[in-house]
Amino acid sequence: MRIDSKKIYCFTPLVSLGTFLVESILAIYVLYKYRKTDFGIVSFFVLFSLASFQLPEYLLCTTDKSIYYVLLMQISFIGTIFLPALGVHLVHLLNEKKYSKLVTFGYILASLVSIAIMFNKGEDFIHICTGHYVRFSLGTFVTKIYFFTYIILIASSMYILISKIIQKKNKVLNTWMLLAFLIFLIPTYTLYFLSFIPNNGIPSVLCGFALFAALILIAKILPLYHDKDMVK
Repeated sequence: MRIDSKKIYCFTPLVSLGTFLVESILAIYVLYKYRKTDFGIVSFFVLFSLASFQLPEYLLCTTDKSIYYVLLMQISFIGTIFLPALGVHLVHLLNEKKYSKLVTFGYILASLVSIAIMFNKGEDFIHICTGHYVRFSLGTFVTKIYFFTYIILIASSMYILISKIIQKKNKVLNTWMLLAFLIFLIPTYTLYFLSFIPNNGIPSVLCGFALFAALILIAKILPLYHDKDMVK
C-alpha cells in the first residue's frame, strides 16, 4: 500500500462506526453519573469530541459525498481540535485549579483554529475513501496551526503531570492521567517514527488510540476523583 505524506489516515468505516457508538454510550454514562461536577462535565465533552470525529469519518465513507463532505470534514476536525484544551482543563481540575490561564489560552487557541477551519476554502478539503481508510487534507496553513495547537497544549499537560508526580502531589490521579495520555501518544508516535503513518496521519491515529484513554478515564480517573478517600 502506498502512503501519501500529505494525507490523513483513519481506520475502516466499520471501526469508526463502532468507536463512535462506544464513545457516545460512554459519554451519556458520564453525563448521567458525573454531571454535578466540573470534572464530570469536561470528561463528557472529551468523549463527545472523540465521537464527533468518528461519525463524520464513517459517513464520508458510506454516504453520498456531495455538498456535505466539507461540512463533515469541518465537524471532525473541529471536534478533535478541542481535545488538547479539554485535556489541559482536566489536568487543571486535578491540581487545585492552578492553571486557569493555560486553560483559557487552550480554549482560545482551539476556537481560533476552529474558525480557520470553518472559513477555509472548500477546495482545500481533499478526501478519498478507499474502504480501508480515509485520506484527507485541510490545506497547508490550517494543518500547521492544527498541529501547533496539539503540540503546545499536550506538552504543557504532560509537563504539569510529570512535575506533580515527582513532587508527590495528588500522585495517584496524576499518574493515571499521565498513563491516559501515554496510552495513545506512545503507539501513535511509534507508528510515525517507524514511517507507518505520515505526519498528517497523526490526528486520525491519535483519535483511534484515544479510546483506550477514554476507558482509563471512566474506569479509574473519574471514580478516584469523585471518591477522594480512595486516593492515597
